[in-house]
Amino acid sequence: MQHETCTPAKMIFRCPSRFVTFVEQVEIAVKNNERALSTVLAHIEKNRAKCLYIDNEGREDVERLQKRLQELELEQKAQNEKQLECSALRESVSVLRNKIDDLESGATKLSDIQERQNELVSSQFEELESSLEEKRRRNDLILEGIRWYEENLGFQVRPTKNNGLWIVLTKVMPTDLDREFSFCIRHDKESNKYTLLDCMPSLAGSKELVDELNCVNNFKQFLCNMRNMFRTEYCK
Repeated sequence: MQHETCTPAKMIFRCPSRFVTFVEQVEIAVKNNERALSTVLAHIEKNRAKCLYIDNEGREDVERLQKRLQELELEQKAQNEKQLECSALRESVSVLRNKIDDLESGATKLSDIQERQNELVSSQFEELESSLEEKRRRNDLILEGIRWYEENLGFQVRPTKNNGLWIVLTKVMPTDLDREFSFCIRHDKESNKYTLLDCMPSLAGSKELVDELNCVNNFKQFLCNMRNMFRTEYCK
């Protein structure tokens, strides 16, 4: 004869009171599970709300940070541009300072040169004044001599177009003091030679007198010799 195996389920069904107790325990367990599940779901919902809030806040922070980052990038770009401008301005200022230094150095050199030139001009001017004064003195002596010759010997000088001098002599003939005796002579500065261009009236010995003038270079003596020759030849 075989013995029937007794499982817990069979034992419950055999004992109704136990079955009721089991069901109540199951219901209690279900209710506890539901309450636990509700609590978990509430926590999940709460955490989900927190996550949504954090996500929204994070997005706003990210957007705000991105916007601030863009602003900072623009500010940095502007600062970099200003730094480049400042560097360019510093370089320009340095170049201008070098140019100013060069100009100041050049101005100092020019001032020194100007001062030396002024001293040289002043010295040359003094020498020129001294030379002019000496020339005036000589010219006055020459003019005085010419006036004396004009008044006492009837001597006159007239320039010609061929760079010569036309010399007119009066008071040569005692019987005709107004009669004119004249000759034209030219002096070449390069060769320092005199040339008789014309003679009125003509003189036979005028060439010898000019040769003598070129040898001794005494023009005053030449004038006296010409006057004496006119008198000798035409006052017989």
